[in-house]
Amino acid sequence: QDVAFNGVGLVFLSPEDGTTLQGQGTRFASSVRKGDGVSWGGLAATVDEVLTDETLRLKKRPEGALPGSWLPFKVTPQIDHGVMFSHVHSALAKGKAVGIFPEGGSHDQPSLLPLKAGIAIAALGAIAKHSDMPLRIVPVGLHYFSGHRFRSRVFLDIGEPLCIPADLVALYTSGGEAKREATASLMALVETALAAVTVSAPDYNTLEFFWMMRRLVKTGSGAMSLPEQVTFTRNFSTGYERVKDTELVSHAREMTRDYSKTLKSLGLRDYQVVHVLNNITRRRAAWLLVVRTLLLLGFVACFLPMLILGLPVYILTRFVSWRKARQAVKASSVKLHGRDVVATWKLMVALILVPSLWVIYSFITCVWAAVYAAPPWDTEICLLFFFLSPFVFYVAILAGDRMMLVARSLPPLAIFLLYPSYKEKLLRQRKELLELMHELVDGNGWREPHTSSVASRLGSTLPMDVESFACATGGESDLVATERLMPSGASTPSKAPREAQGPCKLS
Repeated sequence: QDVAFNGVGLVFLSPEDGTTLQGQGTRFASSVRKGDGVSWGGLAATVDEVLTDETLRLKKRPEGALPGSWLPFKVTPQIDHGVMFSHVHSALAKGKAVGIFPEGGSHDQPSLLPLKAGIAIAALGAIAKHSDMPLRIVPVGLHYFSGHRFRSRVFLDIGEPLCIPADLVALYTSGGEAKREATASLMALVETALAAVTVSAPDYNTLEFFWMMRRLVKTGSGAMSLPEQVTFTRNFSTGYERVKDTELVSHAREMTRDYSKTLKSLGLRDYQVVHVLNNITRRRAAWLLVVRTLLLLGFVACFLPMLILGLPVYILTRFVSWRKARQAVKASSVKLHGRDVVATWKLMVALILVPSLWVIYSFITCVWAAVYAAPPWDTEICLLFFFLSPFVFYVAILAGDRMMLVARSLPPLAIFLLYPSYKEKLLRQRKELLELMHELVDGNGWREPHTSSVASRLGSTLPMDVESFACATGGESDLVATERLMPSGASTPSKAPREAQGPCKLS
């Protein structure tokens, strides 16, 4: 999809044989090659032979009703992946690591897209070329918290390293149908391993239900460590489908919707109900409201010049990024809101805009100083602004974070003072929802460490130990990297000598 382009002219498929594609104003000879894909009017086919600039033959008749008019078309060039796989095999043979995003593109779906087979082909091909290579596939889950927002958080969940079963390597080297069978089998293992480190939900409502459940469970039973959060996430992902239609889950989802609707109508967040409304008197609320309002005004007064100067960055990055997001949604069949491209475009725009504004503002300051400031202050002012303004802008960004925290703390304080009855209603609503969530979570054992989902889905014939299937990474640099990325308190795969690691075999 990244290399596809719109063709020149219009096309019409001959109804006589269903494989001759005729062109009108086209340049097939120079823009289309054998093996390329062409699509038009909801149909798609592969080119078998280019006859002239306005005629080509397709490998087979496309499925679907043939359009009866001339239509624009798109060409998807055939890509030779052999060179790419050769570089991958070479890098792996040298002991290097290769990062692969097997979905093949970015998206904002609540679950994984169908995985591309490239990772299996690369792994099996590498071992086929280098039979003594201690290759390991390490599943990594990326968990974003408002990934489209500037400076938001993300954490990595590192799964159990997998080695390639020798039986699959033998099948792969046999070629033909056996090669495809080996690739499909390894992809099944990869999909299972990734399912253990990612949160997959059928829709956004389910995902929001999980987020609320996790917040409530964390605050209701004490802070959860990252390993405990990961365990809870995995158990929910694998067990929710089994209980989603039960009366308890339906009731919990309905109460979650009501509670979320109440919070949104009041401009509150769940943590504010816990930490503000539940632990404060009206006198202290009034005092905090006055103090924090003055503090917010002080922040605004001190950093208002920097905020005004930075306003073009905020407006343009937001405008361009969301415009590109809308374009990405229109051009994609998997994006929902295009949020996966928002952060990228914000960064790209800022990389150009921020230095440009810095130079423009410095120039304006120097001109102003030359006109209104007496020597040598004109030069001093010019140099001071040029060298110090980046640091002042950075401090303004940090101050902006504090301003947002202070501003967000004001609504619950004001509501507590103006509408005391809302406090009791919210606390009662949250308490009932918390008790229901604990019943749901504890009843399904979602907080308890379970057997690896990889092992459970593959069955007891696949031993989940270091020597057989979940083999540790062999290189020193790989182990160090794994230790650095593992969440605090999580177990790190033990290191085994390269010469002691045999091939993985399925019993």
